[in-house]
Amino acid sequence: MLYNQWEPYHLDPRPDAKKTEPSIRAIARIHGLVHTTVQRRSKGTLSNKDAHIIQQRLSPGEEAALREWILQLAEWGWPARVSKAKKMAEEKLHERKDSKPLGPN
Repeated sequence: MLYNQWEPYHLDPRPDAKKTEPSIRAIARIHGLVHTTVQRRSKGTLSNKDAHIIQQRLSPGEEAALREWILQLAEWGWPARVSKAKKMAEEKLHERKDSKPLGPN
């Protein structure tokens, strides 16, 4: 039996019936997800994106600032060159006293 996504618990009209929670497979099916993903997330596993944030050199805020700067250049009609973006990222890292060179990505 498929559960309605707006009805988190299956309600049996009989007064003595137990209220049962839908299974992880049923919840995954309702939302079009793979059940193992839902199972791992319910146990606290992070998504790949969230798990790798600590490995990134720039913080999400610094990346957003860099993106806004590039978009502003494009709005003004100026070329947003990769070399300029890399130099801006290096300046952000230099402000934090991070002197390791940036990689290719």
